[in-house]
Amino acid sequence: MVSYKVQYTRLKRHYDSAIKNYDTVSFLDLSHTLRVWTEIKNKVTKIKNDNVFQIAILTKNFKKLLTGGSYAFCHLPAGVTTNSVNKNELNQQEIISGPAAEKFSVGTFVKFDNDTSMTLAQFFVIYRILSPKEIKTMSDETHKMQIQKVNFSKYLESPAIKFNMENSNATCISNEELIKRIANEYDASHPSNGDSDFEVVNIFSGPTKKLMQYKCAKLPLPYFVILHIAKNILEHFEDTFGR
Repeated sequence: MVSYKVQYTRLKRHYDSAIKNYDTVSFLDLSHTLRVWTEIKNKVTKIKNDNVFQIAILTKNFKKLLTGGSYAFCHLPAGVTTNSVNKNELNQQEIISGPAAEKFSVGTFVKFDNDTSMTLAQFFVIYRILSPKEIKTMSDETHKMQIQKVNFSKYLESPAIKFNMENSNATCISNEELIKRIANEYDASHPSNGDSDFEVVNIFSGPTKKLMQYKCAKLPLPYFVILHIAKNILEHFEDTFGR
């Protein structure tokens, strides 16, 4: 029998740890705990089937920007805050960075609340130079972006990060798949050097490892998405499982 209150408490404990101090252990523990929620999503949705989880719907003009180069794009409605940064130790290039050294354009919305606290609302890196008109379009269309409210199951199934990468047939990864890839690929749930040699090739394995190279304030992009998912679950299920 699933104890939803226990799972809620576990998630809050690991979320509180990961938001205060980023390290591999806290990140993987949070990912592993979230993996449980992907496996009970249908039962949880039956308990509370309210459309309260926000997902972003890109405008047609913004979609046009996502052409002509490799990119990673993520919009986090209402943003997510971490206390794991040290603003005084960051140079300008480390605030936003990607896996390639070539020139790229950014459309990232980040705010430093103080020297150790930072809120990320959008991450966008594209490996081509945007024209002044495209930069204006990016800013304008971001603010026009529609927010749709869905239930928990649909939220987990919705895109977490959209991307265009070499050697990848996928163009986005869902919240649920990102959780599972982090948990599986980085030994949070299944050890890669375990006794069993059985391994399933997943089309998201390569993209997930690549996405870990996109960083904001030296923290990997998937860390912010994982935090955002946990925050949303804790907020929307507090009355149901948190009391």
